[in-house]
Amino acid sequence: MKRRSFITLLGGAAAAWPRVAHAQQPAMPVIGFLNSAQPAELANRVAAFRQGLKELGYIEGQNVAMEYRWANGQYERLPELAADLVRRQVAVIAATGGITSAQAARSATTTIPIVFTTGNDPVQSGLVSSLNRPGGNVTGVTLISSELVAKRIELLGELIRSAKLMTVIMNANNPGNETEVREAQNAAHILGYQISVLRISTERDFESAFAALVEQRADALLVTTDPFFESKRERLVTLADRHRIPAMYALREYAVSGGLISYGASVVDLYRQAGVYAGRILMKRRAFITLLGGAAASAWPLAARAQQPAMPVVGFLRSTPSASFEHLLAAFRRGLTEAGFVEGRNVVIEQRWAEGRNDRLSALVADLIDRKAAVIVANTPGALAAKAAATTVPVVFATGSDPVRDGLVASLNRPATNFTGVIFITSELGTKRLELLRQLAPKATTVAMLVGPSGTETEVERADVAKAAQAFGLQLVVADATSRREIEAAFARFAQRAADAVLVGTGALTNSHGEAIVALAARHSIPAIYSLREYVSIGGLMSYGTSITEAYRQVGIYAGRILKGERPGDLPVMQSTKFELVLNLKTAKALGLDVPDKLLALADEVIE
Repeated sequence: MKRRSFITLLGGAAAAWPRVAHAQQPAMPVIGFLNSAQPAELANRVAAFRQGLKELGYIEGQNVAMEYRWANGQYERLPELAADLVRRQVAVIAATGGITSAQAARSATTTIPIVFTTGNDPVQSGLVSSLNRPGGNVTGVTLISSELVAKRIELLGELIRSAKLMTVIMNANNPGNETEVREAQNAAHILGYQISVLRISTERDFESAFAALVEQRADALLVTTDPFFESKRERLVTLADRHRIPAMYALREYAVSGGLISYGASVVDLYRQAGVYAGRILMKRRAFITLLGGAAASAWPLAARAQQPAMPVVGFLRSTPSASFEHLLAAFRRGLTEAGFVEGRNVVIEQRWAEGRNDRLSALVADLIDRKAAVIVANTPGALAAKAAATTVPVVFATGSDPVRDGLVASLNRPATNFTGVIFITSELGTKRLELLRQLAPKATTVAMLVGPSGTETEVERADVAKAAQAFGLQLVVADATSRREIEAAFARFAQRAADAVLVGTGALTNSHGEAIVALAARHSIPAIYSLREYVSIGGLMSYGTSITEAYRQVGIYAGRILKGERPGDLPVMQSTKFELVLNLKTAKALGLDVPDKLLALADEVIE
């Protein structure tokens, strides 16, 4: 709004419009906020939810009301609290604080829209049919914490080199914790650790649980993602410190409270995104106000149009070819629309594609600066080119690498530059991809890995996959590539070594040559798994990773907020937390593979 001039309506007839509109203003919609914890412990998350609502134009007490229902850690109260909100006839139920809140809301109503926040898989929990098409009256935001359990155990092992026995502490009342426990057991087996599980039901069990840890001589502790544990995090951190047990947590709030180490997505931003979703639902439910009175109704649009400022320009820059990534531009447009900007109406989008030639990026950046772009949106190579140009134009990036290490921002929470954006996890899921590839090709003994130019993410992924392959008893053939010619040579080598399957590494090089890689896998009849669904949509067999499409939608929202006057340095770097498993049954059939029912059930999207 700071970038756009307010339009002054002149003339008595036009001035009467606000009174007409006010006379017909509908009653404020009510959002039911349901949570399993205590209000005092979640003040920052409630504030984040309100911030998300505000981004969509809803401010509590002005044009939306909030009804809060807190279970105070007593999960058995959630069904009645949810039923109370249904009786209150709220417009939306924000079922925050985990799967149990969402399940209680879902049991209470099949008609009132429900927006959940959870650290578990909502598909496995039965909340939604799939992540892409939830179905029914339920949607929400998940950080799927269980997907990062293997990484937490690995980090804990690197910190405690002598560790042999690791213990997982879980909430017995939270069924979602069972998934994390299974992931922990699988990861411990792969990484060579013993593992034990302690189940806690109430706060009274804490002391006895830690006594059991000491008796077991556990070398390290992993605390599962759970709202009850979060509400008692200071107690858990104090007990771990008292008993001198190194502990890993999923949320940074534990580390802030004195915990040793945490690794995971931002739960505060999870609540902000839930607020955005609730606002989007309210916008669809809200009736349009018909302006009565000929003078007011007709004069206002003419006056507004006469004084409309020039449309701001957004530069959309990618290092890749345009052909395979048009859907990212569409997702970006959706995000802009959510922020109130529609291409051709109140914003112009200038597209620049380097077509895989990174040497063209500096010229494309210069062109966008000359075009007086108000914001530049870019992938990693594009953002680095913008940084090299020393431009002061706000830049919103979408990246699978570390923007702090790349020098784009000072920190994720406080970028403190003209850069901000969205990061999506790619390289850290290599172990999970290898596990999925084994399920699809269980007889595989030799697995190949295609790796792009060396970098921190590349080396992390290479090391993770090598360690997992050794644990699975697989022979790993790794080929490095820096060009299309080397990619072709790599597949020839894979065929020569009789590789049974291939894992395609993450990175700008592989993404830029996606069509060629998919074609090579088909030519050599090698089952392959990729990090992005974009490969599967053009004939690849299977992908597992964060949704880059969702990341670009979030980038669009950030670009819109900057157009309204917010500074990029004040916008924390977001982490896209939407994971998706995509299968192409046509490709599987061509390769003679039978896709297990379990894998089909886990898939978020099946291309037939």
